[in-house]
Amino acid sequence: MKVQVWTGGHTIAESLFLEPPEDVQIISNAQAFVQKNREAAGERMFVVPDEAKKFADRAAYALGIPRFLPTLSKADIIHTISGLVPTVPRPWVTTISMPSSFFGLNDEWYTSRRRRWILRKTLGSGNCKKITCFSESTLNGLKWCLGMKFDESISSKFEVMYPAINPERFIQRRIRDNGPFRILFIGNHFFDKGGRDIYRAAERVAKRNDIALDIVTNVPPHHKEALQEFMKHNEAPWANWYVPGVSRKRLIEEFFPSADVFVMCSYMEVFGFVFLEAMACGLPIIAANVYAQREIVDHGVNGYLVDTPISAFEGQPQVRTQKSVDRYRRAILSEKIFEPVVNQIETHLKTLIDDKRLREEMSRKSFEMAAEGKFSIGVRNRQLKRIYEEALQ
Repeated sequence: MKVQVWTGGHTIAESLFLEPPEDVQIISNAQAFVQKNREAAGERMFVVPDEAKKFADRAAYALGIPRFLPTLSKADIIHTISGLVPTVPRPWVTTISMPSSFFGLNDEWYTSRRRRWILRKTLGSGNCKKITCFSESTLNGLKWCLGMKFDESISSKFEVMYPAINPERFIQRRIRDNGPFRILFIGNHFFDKGGRDIYRAAERVAKRNDIALDIVTNVPPHHKEALQEFMKHNEAPWANWYVPGVSRKRLIEEFFPSADVFVMCSYMEVFGFVFLEAMACGLPIIAANVYAQREIVDHGVNGYLVDTPISAFEGQPQVRTQKSVDRYRRAILSEKIFEPVVNQIETHLKTLIDDKRLREEMSRKSFEMAAEGKFSIGVRNRQLKRIYEEALQ
């Protein structure tokens, strides 16, 4: 079976190229990305230049149609991991991270009856065999945005398929010494992913405990000045700043294995593959009770979830709208609003520091979820193989 996979170069798709289902040959537009990891079989697909892609996305949105994929592949099945809709008469499967994936991440697409109607018609076509979502949050949000209730021709195609990771790639799992309790934060959006609030919690914990906080981070341009100001006034011997971040290789070989807990309470995260990387190293997780994070962390089992006063999502199911994003952006730099988050992180850190047995049990559960559970390669490949086989029937 030959499957054309169309995706970006995000790490989240890496395992699909490196460890595809049995008897499935993957060919992809991301060939260069694959070859950085190993030589992959299959023809080289064309890649749309960024400017052409942006133009096509804008044109499609102006016309009220989903993002489309013209393709020359002779594969048996087309699988897009970006919300692109193939335009050839061939079976196709799509995987999305959020409902707006189909419309270039435009948060207001669902307010247009025309766009909802066109997307329903597209997803209800005979060539569309499956719509897989990164999380239950994504699936529920898409159903809500589409305004669907009992449309079985489409709803029967929905399925959650979690991203997967192979813990065996993390050879140096759990390096330990007699040094301080190490807290790890990784996030290129320091404020959006809770970096400031994690720092404040660690600041309190450090008064009575020997800790080290590794902050691997950066910020978008509109937060650059705020980060510089924060770093200027928050220097401490227990805080190690790595701005603008470090290589993924170094993260895997040095930072994850030496940490005791991974903390990232993101207020705008759609999934967060970094959580799976931390779990593959057997780390307890502290995350925000927002969107897919609440599906990654089983509260009290492999870590803790923190309730937040505000996020980029709203309602139940959680949906990202222009209104919710605007409200969130106005609030994110207001430190006082997030004081409840700091209190919760502080409590959970103290618990993990004081209770070694609990910490080790959470560590074991995290690793099991990545090695054998819903985020494992085995579970993902069995599901994907079934989806491909059903698509060809």
